[in-house]
Amino acid sequence: MNKRCCDVLYLSTSTPDTIKEIDSWRCLGIGSTEVIYYDKIRVGVTDVEIRKPKMTVLISAHKAPFAPSLDELIKMNEISPLVQILSDGGDTPWHEETIRWRDAFTTIVSIDGNPNWPSRQCDLTLLTPIDPRYFDNMFGEQNPVRDVLLGFAGGIGHGLRGLVMSHLMGKGLLTHRWHSPITSYKGYEGNAASYKEYADFMRRCKMVVNNSMTSNGLHHVKGRVLEAGLAGACLLEDKNPITSLWLKPGKHYIEYNDHEHAAQLVEGLKSEPEKIDETARALQEEIIRNHSPKVFWGKVLDKIGWYPEEW
Repeated sequence: MNKRCCDVLYLSTSTPDTIKEIDSWRCLGIGSTEVIYYDKIRVGVTDVEIRKPKMTVLISAHKAPFAPSLDELIKMNEISPLVQILSDGGDTPWHEETIRWRDAFTTIVSIDGNPNWPSRQCDLTLLTPIDPRYFDNMFGEQNPVRDVLLGFAGGIGHGLRGLVMSHLMGKGLLTHRWHSPITSYKGYEGNAASYKEYADFMRRCKMVVNNSMTSNGLHHVKGRVLEAGLAGACLLEDKNPITSLWLKPGKHYIEYNDHEHAAQLVEGLKSEPEKIDETARALQEEIIRNHSPKVFWGKVLDKIGWYPEEW
């Protein structure tokens, strides 16, 4: 059998959002990493057998083409510690599936911050791992000018999030940016280019608004919360019981009750640049200190018992 050894094997979809999670490991510079996109080609046990990685990471997605079966996952885990990254573990539609497959993984890491999911002792609830280099000037470009008072990037959606975003835009307070795929940008290619452009938009924002509600009426900590911190922006987050488990309202972010309250806060903050800067700085320091890739992956490696020399 042809050997193609690597230290870490990622099994992922090719959607743009996964690049920040994959590169959160790569940025640590530990060994070699290979990625197989299982929405493009079929992935199976042989892919793990020929590489014999020290860790295999599966970024799960609903109904992705060519995803490995439960039996294949069990066999993969016998060859290499198999880590599942679950974006919305706290959301109820995942619970039944999680119970069905959870014994196929050495550890499952739910990255939405909501601890209310069918986890085991060997599993983890953490926040989204993000490569901070996208929020730096990797290729020597100048820092973006913070010319956006309040920004939001992504789909407006429906329900409470849609209400909040639509109300703020109607008041002329919100700059909305769609996440548009591009092929190259400032030295980055493919999905990395799209994500870098997104990160640079976030860096232009003095404030970033978010809403924690899932499509099923629950709450979680979106990756946007951490991205706002890395971008040095002040976060406006809805009052909810999950974000406050990880961050302190009034210190790390400014809390709003509803769409009208959010608009009132933004209007008031126009004349309080010091408060904007202070809150943004506190969030940035908290994310770097307690939710960096090294902190995140250190907890994962403890679970699988791998301690790289480079650590």
